[in-house]
Amino acid sequence: MRTLRLDGLVSVRRHTTIDRSGGYIDELHMRDEKQVRLAVNNKHPVSTQVRQAIRRAESRPGSAIAVTRHARTGLGLEPRSRLPEGVHRFWGFWMMMASPGIPALVSYLTACILAGTSISGTPGR
Repeated sequence: MRTLRLDGLVSVRRHTTIDRSGGYIDELHMRDEKQVRLAVNNKHPVSTQVRQAIRRAESRPGSAIAVTRHARTGLGLEPRSRLPEGVHRFWGFWMMMASPGIPALVSYLTACILAGTSISGTPGR
């Protein structure tokens, strides 16, 4: 069993997207110095502890913790993201939709090349 150490955080990112039911997903993706990764919902008890860990880390000299502006906005820290929350959710939604499409397109193009046909399905010259 592995445990993420909040006092050893190296990076914190926030992922928000639109849900199937019309709601939204709001997660924090964290990584510590031993490369342990954890994604958790950005809800009150968790976000409070992560916020406190970031403040402790930033108060120590020489601390190098990478926290995105989007994560800072979700945790109530400064500096905040300049983009509205809806833009982040919209971007996350389209990235989720495009992620299976790109490998499918590459696979189709590879199959066309190996079969000697054009992309439209007609035999190549």
